[in-house]
Amino acid sequence: MSTVITLKRSFDRYPMIMFYAQSRKKQCSETTNHQCVERLNTIFDELIDNYGVILHERWVEKLTGHVLQSWFNDFVDTRKPSTINNYLSFLNPFLRWAFKIGYMPDDLAGLLRTLRIPSVDKVPEWDRPQEKYLTHAQVVQLLENVDIGTYAKRNRAIAALFLFSGIRVSELCSLTIGSVFGRPRGTLYCKRKGGTWCDVEISMDVYPYLEDYLEKFPGILITVSHDRYFLNRVVTKVVEIELGKLTTFMGNYTDYAKKKEMLREARMKEYLNQQQEIKHQEAVIEKLRSFNREKSIKRAESREKMLDKMTPVEKPMELHTDMHLTLEPSCVSGNDVLIVEHLSKAFPPQILFENISFEIKRGEHVAMETMEPEKQQSLRF
Repeated sequence: MSTVITLKRSFDRYPMIMFYAQSRKKQCSETTNHQCVERLNTIFDELIDNYGVILHERWVEKLTGHVLQSWFNDFVDTRKPSTINNYLSFLNPFLRWAFKIGYMPDDLAGLLRTLRIPSVDKVPEWDRPQEKYLTHAQVVQLLENVDIGTYAKRNRAIAALFLFSGIRVSELCSLTIGSVFGRPRGTLYCKRKGGTWCDVEISMDVYPYLEDYLEKFPGILITVSHDRYFLNRVVTKVVEIELGKLTTFMGNYTDYAKKKEMLREARMKEYLNQQQEIKHQEAVIEKLRSFNREKSIKRAESREKMLDKMTPVEKPMELHTDMHLTLEPSCVSGNDVLIVEHLSKAFPPQILFENISFEIKRGEHVAMETMEPEKQQSLRF
């Protein structure tokens, strides 16, 4: 019985390729750079094993135009055009870089650009088979059947993020609690391809799965969020920082809001009572001093000392719950705001609507409704 031993080649097996990847670190993301090394490793594995090319640390030997042409012909025979383009997108700049710094005697990048990739007959869009997409109900059913084990809720949350947002794996890995729940509902903040951070629109359907996972999360969760729905479902304690003071409230956001309002009312009552007492004592002091007698003056001074020792109660912040918004147009239109006659719109061969006429008067609130009687679309106002 014979034993076959397969040796796995190391990722950094070609020092020149690693040096090239190091030189372009600032130009692309870590993921793209990693893919670049993998693609170049695969290409030079074939060139070295099948065509006798030698890749030294600072020199490429026996890589000629004829060798590159032969490798290219064999390479395109076994791969799809999209795959070929992906590999060439990494090989071309590498060859240009190697020639520019003197690691290759010939500019093979110029030759590579002249080589043609076999064309694929494109099927007209109207003749392509209709793509089938999952319905919303099917997506929900799929999520409900994701892993019923220990990490079921976590896996459902991850799957929901993919299905309801369309983000990449690298973008998912960049997310934090604040990236999702620290933004307005319907958006998340993630690191996109190329390293830029921006908001991405997501479906509202993703939130129940994320909240369900975090609600049962066994670890400690600290979050800063203005999303009261999320806070109500997930948190068990609210820490408030107001005017440089930290106060802890047990319970979720609703519990916090109720307790906060009760404390504010109690503090406001205490403040008003103290202000009333101060005004009363000041009136008494003024009256005692008006008597201009030694005994009355001493009594007034005694009351002043009492006021000085009184700990002032700070007035609670007033909550402005009412919004007053006024929009005034720069100019008032006439009675006829819009007049449309014989309007049509189509995306051939599909007709959206045709030959419609309508008027909109000042002060009217108009809704547009699409109808499809007998598969013929029209607009109704």
